Amino acid sequence: MKTARGSIEVVGTWLPRISWLVVSLALCLTWDGFGATLSPLMMSVVEPPTKTGDCGGYEFKVHFSITQHLNGWIIQHIRFKNDIAPCPQSSGTPAPVNPQMEYWEAWRVQAGQVFIGDSTDLHEEDVFRTADEADDAQGHISIEGGVGFFDGYSLDESEWPGVPEALSLPARPSSLGPPPGFLDSFTVPHTLTVAFSCCDYFNPQSSALGFPLSTTLAAAGEASAGEAASPRASASAPSSAPTSALVEPVPPAGGSPLPPVPPGVQTLLDRMPAWTLRKLPHVVREKSLVLGAARAAEATLKASLEATLVRSVLNSPLWRDLKPVAARVLIAAYVLAARGNLDALSKIYLFNRLYFKVPPGFIPRKDAKVFGGWRGVPLMDGTINVLWPLTQDLDGHLSLTGQFKGYFGEKYRPLEEFDYFLEKFGTRY
Repeated sequence: MKTARGSIEVVGTWLPRISWLVVSLALCLTWDGFGATLSPLMMSVVEPPTKTGDCGGYEFKVHFSITQHLNGWIIQHIRFKNDIAPCPQSSGTPAPVNPQMEYWEAWRVQAGQVFIGDSTDLHEEDVFRTADEADDAQGHISIEGGVGFFDGYSLDESEWPGVPEALSLPARPSSLGPPPGFLDSFTVPHTLTVAFSCCDYFNPQSSALGFPLSTTLAAAGEASAGEAASPRASASAPSSAPTSALVEPVPPAGGSPLPPVPPGVQTLLDRMPAWTLRKLPHVVREKSLVLGAARAAEATLKASLEATLVRSVLNSPLWRDLKPVAARVLIAAYVLAARGNLDALSKIYLFNRLYFKVPPGFIPRKDAKVFGGWRGVPLMDGTINVLWPLTQDLDGHLSLTGQFKGYFGEKYRPLEEFDYFLEKFGTRY
């Protein structure tokens, strides 16, 4: 069939998954976690599947809510799957960028309000973001979730040690098995499935299907069918627009004037790369060799020049003149202008790591608070590398060396991270 979001032809791709969705939904409509009652869980589409790249990159956002004054936990069973194959002209088999893995994650519910894990921060949205695969690959990527509300559930955090893909939430790896009392038949489906083909380098094709399809999926089945209509505007627009053209910070009434933003700092932040959209030079070379040595050399040179620009932005002496109060106002303006656009917010993810004295290497996981679901953050033996995707050399210079690999889970909270880094690490300058 021809999908609505692309011209790629996918024959029979969706039928098995749709059957699973229908069966799971029917079961969820009559049961909650502990009895034969209609579940109070509702799932609203914040953003329908929206294309973010040419080779499988899509983003899908939903919001969970509870319609009754209850306490318990929302638990979601997540399964990542991929079926990636080389294109006919490919010289080898590409290594999948998106993972194959399984885990459970949870949100606390108190008096009908949904919180991020066991924190006091309210849940805003659950994000499924797939990353682009290789330019000489084709296939399917899927994130299959089953989410349910478990009234009165008691979650033992010692049995939820966390996983790299859900660092801001209590998470339980598949190696420990399902959480006690959890059954998939008590859940409603939440899925994103992507089909793509990048075999024609100049005409890549992709399509995606997200569930729920409707604007709001009630466990009682009251919402209307059909996918939310219009996707967001161009993903690159907010990330390239200058802050001064979008928001003029105003000091609070009766307060002292805000410290000025030093000349050139706004321009630096405007030039900060949208990390989610950038490919590292060695990745560009590997992917562009399919076009021939000359085209690969041209693409690699361009990526290397961009890398040089990025290093100059990261290590500019202008940052040292930016006071924390002015920096926060500047970042707040960017966050407001981004309107939830993850590509635009990825600029702030880098800024927070260059502006504050985030230590290089690994620190104890218990000493680091996480404010988003960026896949790929290095973990090792109970420690975490908070500076990633940046690295710092012996002279203190920063480089962007980590490749974007996807985003899963709760919405990124850059201002909360700014405040935490300021208190925890202090500024770098």
